[in-house]
Amino acid sequence: MGKTLVHDQCLYIHQLRILTLQIDSLCIVQDDYDDWAQEASRMSTVYQNALITISATSSKSGDEGLFRRWSEHEICILSGDEEASTFIFSAERGHFDGQLRSGHAEQHPLLNRAWAFQERLLSPRVLHFGHSELLFECMEELRCECSGTRGMNWQSFVGEPKLYLLSRTLLRQAAGEIWQSMLQQHSWLQLTYPSDKLVTLAGLAKQLAEPGDQYLAGLWKSRILEDLQWQIATHKDVYPRPKWRAPSWSWASIEAPLSAVGAFYRNETPMRHELSAQLIDHKIVPKTTDEYGELQSGTIRLLAHCASVTWVGWPGKCKCGNMHYYIIFPNGQERWVITDAIDEITSTHGTEAVPVETVCVLISEHGNQRTSLVLRRLESGKDGFQRVGLTRDVGIKDPMEEVWNLFPREKRMVTIV
Repeated sequence: MGKTLVHDQCLYIHQLRILTLQIDSLCIVQDDYDDWAQEASRMSTVYQNALITISATSSKSGDEGLFRRWSEHEICILSGDEEASTFIFSAERGHFDGQLRSGHAEQHPLLNRAWAFQERLLSPRVLHFGHSELLFECMEELRCECSGTRGMNWQSFVGEPKLYLLSRTLLRQAAGEIWQSMLQQHSWLQLTYPSDKLVTLAGLAKQLAEPGDQYLAGLWKSRILEDLQWQIATHKDVYPRPKWRAPSWSWASIEAPLSAVGAFYRNETPMRHELSAQLIDHKIVPKTTDEYGELQSGTIRLLAHCASVTWVGWPGKCKCGNMHYYIIFPNGQERWVITDAIDEITSTHGTEAVPVETVCVLISEHGNQRTSLVLRRLESGKDGFQRVGLTRDVGIKDPMEEVWNLFPREKRMVTIV
């Protein structure tokens, strides 16, 4: 935290006659993991109970401070014996409506940060010091200096997000969709430390948690089949899987932006439970006392229809430079695989020519849409699979007849780590 920003914040709250100011970088002992973990676990309480959050939204660093200067020109016009008229002109300044668009990303760098996303949503009042004007954001609306922004207008969110977080009744009505939209937006944001992936959403997860539900590495037990259906935004966004921070079945295990974080199409058609997978067991081991924060390990066991398939790489690469992959079912049918990462995708284990066991696990069917996970065994002989991608079938004409051409009728237990 630069001295300039600290000075500006102190100056501003003095004008507001506020006596207490919390600055994260000063309240957390630097390079002390235990202190950081303890303070990070209570961030949701801090921001939810704050009178106001001062956001240096347009500052790239603490050295830039809160305030901005604009070029202004004063012109005095004299007309005979009449009093002089004074006009002040300034360069045209762009309007900021709180959205992070291509034109705003450079001017408002704080909105690119994953930590700021959570802090903004949890805070009952936020005062953004923007590139060209101030923006005040509360639980119900946005107001800017030029009066160009009046209401909430969050992209790909359910109505007014902070209003939903404020009301438990509204939250219960759309908790699943709100969470998935949060994940999608959060996945595009920047992290200084990749290990913070889950921590930067822990406060929001606590806010959305329902009594009796369990938080499983970024997924909810009550919606586990839908939450397992996350996928990367585009094929060009496939990156190597980072150092372990979450199990492979969690979106937190990869670095890429997400496009779908749940069922591919949401409709009123219920799942076919006779075909859907079942969560039999799970084991989540947190790294600290906070079950919503960093993890040591995570495992789930599913009972599902599983087909042994052959993993094939498409010869040559696509325009983005990444290779396409597909699987072949025992009956010869092929399915493209939407891969999660690129580092674990090989045809053999190590230097030995031992084929990697690959299975396709039927997760659910909604109407004429089917989603399956693609898993590969960690090492030959070990009990456990790693998720490497998923397949989607859309426009199924005769679901029940077609599914038995691909999957065996008997379900199988599979462990995913």
